[in-house]
Amino acid sequence: MLNLPGDNLDLYAVLDVFQKSKTIEAFEKSLNDATEKINNLDLDLDKKVDFIKVVTKKDGDSYQFILQIDVSKTET
Repeated sequence: MLNLPGDNLDLYAVLDVFQKSKTIEAFEKSLNDATEKINNLDLDLDKKVDFIKVVTKKDGDSYQFILQIDVSKTET
């Protein structure tokens, strides 16, 4: 534990949703679905659960899936 707002995100649950999702869009939707109770992050401390964006980057034949949250207008 780092005593940061993101400490409570269950990465095993995130991985499980990723493995069960047929598309990246479905993964992002499930990740942010309140009924799934996976995303509990409030990194900007506004007392609301933050939306986790899934950004895809391709490098040759490899793909990266980056989970990010906009914590302000200038910081992700």
